[in-house]
Amino acid sequence: MTHISEIIENILVEWAYRVHDGMPNPKNAQHIQELRESMEELNLPNKVIYEVIQNLINEDGGLDDKEKEKAKQMGLVHHGKGAYGKKDGKVTHQAIDGKLVAKGGEETQKEPSQTEKTKIDATPFKDKTDDEMETYPKPTDIYKDSEIGQLKQTGDYEIKQSGLKYGYKEIKDKDGNTIFKPAPGNAGSMLNEIISGEVANILQENPNLSEEELMDTMMNQFGETELLKQNKGNKPAGGMKKSEIPEGKNPGLHSKLLIAIRAGKRKHKKATKSASKNNFENSQINNYYGHKESFKSMINDLDGKEVIGPNGKPVPMEEAIELINSGGGGDNPSDTATLVFDSDSNKVIMLFHSDKDSTDAIIAQSSLRAEAKANEKVIDNLVENGKITEEESEQIKGSQIELIEEREKIESELKKVGAQPANFFLGKVPMSEALKSAKSDEGPDGTDKDKTSTKLKPSLYSRGKPHPSLKPYLTSENPTEEELMESFFKFMSDENREEEPTEKQITLMDRLNRRYASKGAPDIDTKIEEIRDRTIQIESDYIKNNDSIKMDVDGKEVGLGTFLESNTIFKQFHLEAMDEQSETGVHKYPGMFETNHAGLAVDGEVLRKCMPGIKNKNDFIKNFEVGEAQEQKGVSGTQKGRTTGSKKLVYAVTSEGERIPIGVKVARSKTGKLGKLQTVYQWSPEMKKCFSKDGKR
Repeated sequence: MTHISEIIENILVEWAYRVHDGMPNPKNAQHIQELRESMEELNLPNKVIYEVIQNLINEDGGLDDKEKEKAKQMGLVHHGKGAYGKKDGKVTHQAIDGKLVAKGGEETQKEPSQTEKTKIDATPFKDKTDDEMETYPKPTDIYKDSEIGQLKQTGDYEIKQSGLKYGYKEIKDKDGNTIFKPAPGNAGSMLNEIISGEVANILQENPNLSEEELMDTMMNQFGETELLKQNKGNKPAGGMKKSEIPEGKNPGLHSKLLIAIRAGKRKHKKATKSASKNNFENSQINNYYGHKESFKSMINDLDGKEVIGPNGKPVPMEEAIELINSGGGGDNPSDTATLVFDSDSNKVIMLFHSDKDSTDAIIAQSSLRAEAKANEKVIDNLVENGKITEEESEQIKGSQIELIEEREKIESELKKVGAQPANFFLGKVPMSEALKSAKSDEGPDGTDKDKTSTKLKPSLYSRGKPHPSLKPYLTSENPTEEELMESFFKFMSDENREEEPTEKQITLMDRLNRRYASKGAPDIDTKIEEIRDRTIQIESDYIKNNDSIKMDVDGKEVGLGTFLESNTIFKQFHLEAMDEQSETGVHKYPGMFETNHAGLAVDGEVLRKCMPGIKNKNDFIKNFEVGEAQEQKGVSGTQKGRTTGSKKLVYAVTSEGERIPIGVKVARSKTGKLGKLQTVYQWSPEMKKCFSKDGKR
């Protein structure tokens, strides 16, 4: 085991590098905070961190000059770690907050209890003097003055309180008026956004809380709320394995809470460092959920304040309000936000976070129409700057319209194909027999290994009433199950239906159809695969065809198709953060925005490390390549081995000539095999590996 003196020796170099003058001072709380973070990043145990800091702080006894003289007059000597007593070794006094405090005769060098440990960093944001030091509250005392289920009353706690109470669902009163509607996302993202902010809040009271203590605290305080109940499940989130979940804990809820806890610790740390860099004193942190009501709370809390970025750059109030209201958009792709207030001045630091459960998470999702609309602005700017002609502009805009129309035409065939099984059942199978098959999981060819009965109820009913999608096809106010079954087939056979079927409805139809294959049920999978292949091909052709139009980017000739695709990738992966000279949205203020992957943060600094030589948008565009689209094949059921979507890698070529895969652009259906393809973006394995190495924690 390494001796404590060796540990100190090993980290001194790193500590000296971190402090601004290269001369660490154990009496400077900011320097102590830098030391703490150095050791945390080295993954040293909390016990070791505590002992190192205590040894440094108390190497001179931990008393001010006046108290040292007092100890001398009393005949007391220093026994180490702030312990004082007679020369016989019995400790009678302890140095606490720079003062000599009677202890009552404990043994020499006995380590102080948790409640006796003094704050090293005072508050997360303030360089307190010795006589201002306080003791940290125990985990069990964090919510001692709060009711079970109640958040800390800071910032936008009211809307977050409603979120905990109602969970991820819209709540209406008896008159149909909306009482509560969650921010976009799902129950998991909602938990992450609310709980991570709350963790950051309570870390102000005790920044030494371990993950285990934070987990117990969150479960004790919020475990019975509707939101946490909604997040229970048998499958862990964030790529965790079931083996990583402690015995007796719900895998879904435990993993999601752990993600939120780690995200909250990162938010607290970032706020702490930002406040320290700006010499804030007596500071307070407020964390905000990504709800429109949260936006209002943020704006109200900024009233009369001077807003700055984490590097101290002033943010005009009008611009600050615009950034808040654009949360979740292109120029501010954030889910949550943090304000750090200095109560001794009018200054407040504004920070934004994009919350993800891991680096495996989807970074962004889009559609062909949305990307085409964004491209139109890019094309107009190219004309204004003389990069392309008006004729070339009209050509590319026209090809975009053609692409959209052709794709929609092709995908409209899915409705016709999807209607065939339903028409078969309406014409060839008695409703009583179809219902029996759905309930018993049996068909003419025997029992199906997939349980259709699990999809029957949510396909026919919603909240105990007939499913809204079936109502136009019902003739009775109190339909029988057979009538509901018939309305289901009529809905699925209607090529002009206004509402698209749910994934469960598509699955139910597919499973029933498969059971009646020997009775003449249509084989639609070959046709679906052919539709997917055509859909994928036309987009690849679009990029290649438009590369015939050439333009100059910093002296390099780039095809217009590739140029537009690189712009899309740059935006979707939030790569504007790399540009230290950016004038766009949150990226105008270095360090204001970061993506938080369960405590692993990626900002502009990290992105530049992972893409050496790429410093801005033009660097990226002129060194950008698009890989060939690869067919995505189904892995189970009737789609096994068939084309279900596409995947293509996007690359950046660095100044060293290295070809680095940045991410993956995936076209897939979110609603089953009859659903339209949607585009999602994810980091490449190479980038995830780099983030793990160089990301911030």
